[in-house]
Amino acid sequence: MSRLSPGGRRTDGRDTAQALLRAAGELFAEKGADRATSKEICARAGANSAAVNYYFGGFEALYDAVLLQAHERIMAWEVLADVARSKASPAEKIRKLIGLHLEALLGLGPHAWELRVVSRELMAPSPALLRLHKQMTPRLVAIDEIMAEAMDLPVDSPAVRQAAFCTMTPCVMLLTGPPGMIQIITGRDQVGPGELPGLADRLARYAMGGVEALATLVRREKHSI
Repeated sequence: MSRLSPGGRRTDGRDTAQALLRAAGELFAEKGADRATSKEICARAGANSAAVNYYFGGFEALYDAVLLQAHERIMAWEVLADVARSKASPAEKIRKLIGLHLEALLGLGPHAWELRVVSRELMAPSPALLRLHKQMTPRLVAIDEIMAEAMDLPVDSPAVRQAAFCTMTPCVMLLTGPPGMIQIITGRDQVGPGELPGLADRLARYAMGGVEALATLVRREKHSI
């Protein structure tokens, strides 16, 4: 399916699909998926009224695609996999993991539609969150691998996922909190890229202390059985 752009240039289906994703993301960020309509999305994307069904099979699937794209723009799976597979120490991997998320949050800007869409979903979860969880399995596995190495535990240990949850919570708080949350926790009106390594190091040191304490507790419980 193709159409003519305002300048008369013909665009292919991929262009239209991307335009729909962006338009939907912006509208979902502005008013929420429960209040946006396919008609509004198509109008903003410059596509015909049947485009959502044609390219995505329906409104629900479009919302799923928007959520997945938003997460990928915040942090692509390949980036996490590279960190997990690197030869860095476990502590450095955790620092890198946190640092990359801080850079993404600051780089996108507090008002980016990607951040607002994910924030809305986390604050008021819908069935889409469970569907997204299944699609994000490779991303979660990469984080679990980093935690398992730091704890010297099997990757399928429940404690590993618990450590991952605790480690990533500050990043989730930055995502779901009000715009400028990074400024709030740093005490500065403006936070530049050069200040993020220091913040990432502090958060990583705190996380690593908890990770090590949890690993010690698991080993003690195992020996007491």
